[in-house]
Amino acid sequence: MPIITVNNPNFTREHFDAKIELLRADNSHARWMLGVLTALAIANFAKQFF
Repeated sequence: MPIITVNNPNFTREHFDAKIELLRADNSHARWMLGVLTALAIANFAKQFF
């Protein structure tokens, strides 16, 4: 795997892994929010027919 280099020489693999974990946490948070929004939209659509 290639090493990612940036302008900051203090940027290490541990910093990169920490940033990726933050992105994964944000992504999982957005995923369940999108699921709730989809469920509400389906329930609102189904309410028209019952």
